[in-house]
Amino acid sequence: MWFTLMALYFILIVFRLWMWAALGKPKFEITGTLKQSKDLLFLALKPTNKILIPKVGQYFYLQIKGFGEAHPFSIMEFDEKSGTFIFGIKAIGSFTNKLANLKVGDEIFVDGPYGVFTQEAQNNLPKLIIAGGIGITPFVELVKKFKSPSTIFINANRTSADIIAKNILQKELGNRYLDFLSQDPEHKGPQIVNSRINAQYLNYLLGGPQNLNKFNYFICGSPNFIDGIKNSLKELEINQNQIYAEEFSM
Repeated sequence: MWFTLMALYFILIVFRLWMWAALGKPKFEITGTLKQSKDLLFLALKPTNKILIPKVGQYFYLQIKGFGEAHPFSIMEFDEKSGTFIFGIKAIGSFTNKLANLKVGDEIFVDGPYGVFTQEAQNNLPKLIIAGGIGITPFVELVKKFKSPSTIFINANRTSADIIAKNILQKELGNRYLDFLSQDPEHKGPQIVNSRINAQYLNYLLGGPQNLNKFNYFICGSPNFIDGIKNSLKELEINQNQIYAEEFSM
C-alpha cells in the first residue's frame, strides 16, 4: 500500500512539473489586442497548430511562458472555423497586467477547455442572465446560440465606459437587453437603468410574483456582486435550485 501511495505521489509531482513547464500545451498566437479602458483588455488568439473546440461557457488556462503561472479565463467569443478565441480580461492583477503588455505576434500557452457553467441555460427555457462587469464573458456565446423569446439579459456596470459586448447582445436580444449603471447618472437612454439591481426591479422586470419561478437565473461576477444578487432573489423567494452562479476573481 505504501509503495502504491508513493508511486501515485510521484506521478502527481511529475504531472504538475509537466504542466508547469507547459510541455505539450498548445501554443496560440496573439492576433489582436484592444484596450477599451485603462484596465479592460480584449485578446484575440489563433492556434499555431492544434484547434481546440470548447463548449459554450467553458474556460481555458492561459500561461505566458514555460515554468510560469497559469490563470483561467472564460471565452467571450469563439470562431469554430479558424479556432480563434476572444477573451475579455480585467487587467487589475499581476498576471492580467502581464497579459495586457503582450503584443500582436506574441505566443502563449493555452490549456483546456474546462468547466460546465451555463450548461443548464443551453435550452429554450425562460432565463434571466445577470452579468457584473467582466462576468459577462461566459454569456456572449450562450446568447448567440441559445437565446429565446423568453431570454432577458442584465449587464451591470459602474459606468458606461465599462460596458462590454453591448452591440452584440442588443442585436441578439433587442429590448430584452438592459444596462444597469450604478455610478453614471448622466448616461441615460432606452433600456438603461441608473441604479443597482434590486429585488423590486427584478419583480417588475419579470412581470410580478406569478412569473418569478418560471425563470432560471444565471449570475456571473465578483463574489460581492453575486452575493448581492442572491440576496435580492432570496427576498423574492426564488427557488434556490433555479439559481446558478460563477464567481470571477483576479
